[in-house]
Amino acid sequence: MRIKRGVSTAKCRINNLSPSYCYRKFKCRCYVCLEWKRGAAQRTNNKERAKEYSRVWRLNNIERSRENAKNYQKKHPEKVLEWHLKKYNINLKRYRELQSIQHNRCAICNSAPRGMQSSKGRLCVDHDKNTNKVRGLLCGSCNIALGGFQHSIDVLYSAIKYLKLNGNT
Repeated sequence: MRIKRGVSTAKCRINNLSPSYCYRKFKCRCYVCLEWKRGAAQRTNNKERAKEYSRVWRLNNIERSRENAKNYQKKHPEKVLEWHLKKYNINLKRYRELQSIQHNRCAICNSAPRGMQSSKGRLCVDHDKNTNKVRGLLCGSCNIALGGFQHSIDVLYSAIKYLKLNGNT
C-alpha cells in the first residue's frame, strides 16, 4: 500500500474504492482493506505517535487548522466552554448555577456580560490563583481590572486612595 503525505492511495481490490470506506460500509475483507484496518488500529493504539502526527500536521497546515478550530467552536460552543472550565475544576452545570445565583451579572459591578466574553454572552470565571478556588463570575472589564491590581487588596486600597486624592468619587 502506498502512502502519500500521510494519506493512503490504495484501492480496494473488490470494490475499487478507498479501503476505509469498503471496510466499514461493505465489510470487505480483502488484503488491502485488512491492511488498512491493521494500520488504523496501530494509529489509534499509539497515542503519543498520534499526538505527534497531529502536532506536525497543525504546524504544516496553520491556516486550515485555525479554520477547523473556528468551525468547531461555532458548532459546539457548549463543549468548548466545558473544556475551558476544566481549568477551574468546575463543570458546565456548576457554571450555570453560578450564573443563575448572580442573575447573569458581574459579581463586582452588577453589569451584564461585557468585555472579553461579551460577544458570547458569557461571564469570566474568577478564581484564587493560589488555591484555584472559584470566587464568582465577572464581566471581562472587572476581570482585567482585578488582574491589573494583581488580586491584591492593598493595591486596590491604594488605587481608591489615589482616586479620592485626585477628586474622583
